[in-house]
Parts: sequence; C-alpha cells; structure tokens
Amino acid sequence: MVTTNEIPMASDEALMEALCAGDDAAFDALLRRYRTRVLNFAHRLLGDRDAAEDVAQQTFVQVYTRCQTFRTGQRFSTWLYAIAKNLCRKEARRLARRGDFLPLAEVTDEPAPPHFQPEVRVEQRERIRRVREALAQLPLAQRTLIVLYEYEGWPHADIAAVLGCSVTACKVRLHRARQRLRTLLADLLEA
Repeated sequence: MVTTNEIPMASDEALMEALCAGDDAAFDALLRRYRTRVLNFAHRLLGDRDAAEDVAQQTFVQVYTRCQTFRTGQRFSTWLYAIAKNLCRKEARRLARRGDFLPLAEVTDEPAPPHFQPEVRVEQRERIRRVREALAQLPLAQRTLIVLYEYEGWPHADIAAVLGCSVTACKVRLHRARQRLRTLLADLLEA
C-alpha cells in the first residue's frame, strides 16, 4: 500500500492498487495527474468544451467506481484512455442525434511566437482552423487514432491497447486515417 508521503512519487499502477484498497488520496493524485490530459483528449475528439468536461468527469467517476476492474500488470494510462474513448463515442452519438456535434472550432493549439509578423499569425490560424475542420470530418475512430498518435504522442502499442486491436491493425488504421486527413487537406498541403 502507498503511504501518504509516497503518493506524489508513486506509479499510476501503485496508486490504482491503493485506490482499490480504499485510499481516496490515491484517487486525488491520479485525478491531478490526468484530468487535463483526459479533458484535452475529449475536447479534441468532440470539439465541444462542455461535452469534454462531462466526459472527463464521467471518466474519473468510472475510474473510482470501477477500480476493481483494473488488472494488475495493465498500464493505467491505457485503461484510462479506453474509458475516455468509449465515453467520447457515446457522447458523440448523443450529440449527433441532437444535431449538436460541432467541428473542433474551440480547440486551441500553440500560438505563433510573438516575433511572427501579423500576416504569418493569420496564416497559421487559418491552417489550424482548416486542420481542425478536416479532423472533425473524420469518423470518430480515425479521429481517435490521429489524436492519440499526433497530439498525445502515444506509441502504436499503447494505442492498440486502448482500441483493443493488434499493433499491426493499429498501424494500418492510423495509415488510413492519415491518408484520409491528407485527402481532406490536399489543397492546403499543395500550397
């Protein structure tokens, strides 16, 4: 069991073990470590800040209530993102039924450095907007692949674990998603 003094340095898996044993401080530590990442992930997939907040909250509710389903030897981050991905899929369906599924208009990216000229900033913002729109046109499964690989920087093996497929299948799906994104951005890439 992880003691209070060890919590900041404990591995995610050790914190899950402590949470399953009833240590709420371990949950707080996991929440602090991952809340922003899960929120950003959901926001990039859904394009709606309020929906992303709901998904992030539901994700951590499930971490807390379903901690016993976490298997020893499993990576916490893959388990966590699998929960978030499934909740995003459910939320995307709900938003689509209501007609509220919006493009990724709110997602922020790194701003241009301050020494850039105004016209360069405008051009960069336009490119970011176009990429967001193209990303929003991808099916949620392909968007998930792109977000985890390109934005989150996850390796293929971890993405495959979240998606529940082989590494080879993950690579093939990612390749197809990137091809589709390139097609949607063909005019931007030619410029």
